[in-house]
Amino acid sequence: MKYKQLYRTSRPNNLVACVIEKTFSTFLTAIMCFLHDQKAFRESNRTLESDIYGERLCKDKNEFTELKKIEKWQKMSIFAVVRNPVDRFVSGFTDKCLREKVWRKYKSRCASCRTNLTCFVDKMYDRMMKFAKNPYKGIDFDDSHFFPQSWRCEFSSHLVKYQILQLDGPNFTDQILGLLEERGVESDGIQFINASLHYRTPHSTQDSVERATVEETVLNSPYLLRKILQMYYFDFLLFGYRLPDIPVV
Repeated sequence: MKYKQLYRTSRPNNLVACVIEKTFSTFLTAIMCFLHDQKAFRESNRTLESDIYGERLCKDKNEFTELKKIEKWQKMSIFAVVRNPVDRFVSGFTDKCLREKVWRKYKSRCASCRTNLTCFVDKMYDRMMKFAKNPYKGIDFDDSHFFPQSWRCEFSSHLVKYQILQLDGPNFTDQILGLLEERGVESDGIQFINASLHYRTPHSTQDSVERATVEETVLNSPYLLRKILQMYYFDFLLFGYRLPDIPVV
């Protein structure tokens, strides 16, 4: 699937991370920036929480859109963080359409559906089917945040080269810190990262009432859940997530 990718590199650690929106993306971008130049990051008085995307320290410094643009990428370790597809969808809709209400400033965002969940699911389903048949240029805000994870990271060609970490797995923190240790990140760097890993970013919807309501609506609606499973079927398949049961009404 031809799709714009978001790669972040750390040459000191011979490491490439593929960033997927709504999947630990802000934190992972900050972590890779810190590893890219720890001295500059510390001297800027930044934390992993404060290095937000729009004002990130490493903009255009360790960022690539294709693996082939990364010199000697074949000899580097590559990893990506993935997330349960339903959880990612629910979190994205809650964050962008209900909390931030990005459609107030940009009318076309949230598929012009504002807070209407059914409208949004229908329109995103149609966009995904259209893109799957004939990939178009001009990926928009909604596409970036809601298109399948399996379309990212050039997985179709290079999945076997990746170490895949499940954000919602029981050992995620240990796994990512273990990976960084293997790539030579020293103990003070590990401690700096670990101190922030349990912090909730401003985009986190994990404990919000809005998120719980959206999730309950999705999981109890045969229509919505069936469409979402069709949209993200290969995400479940490739990344080892169990397909939820469609309720009988």
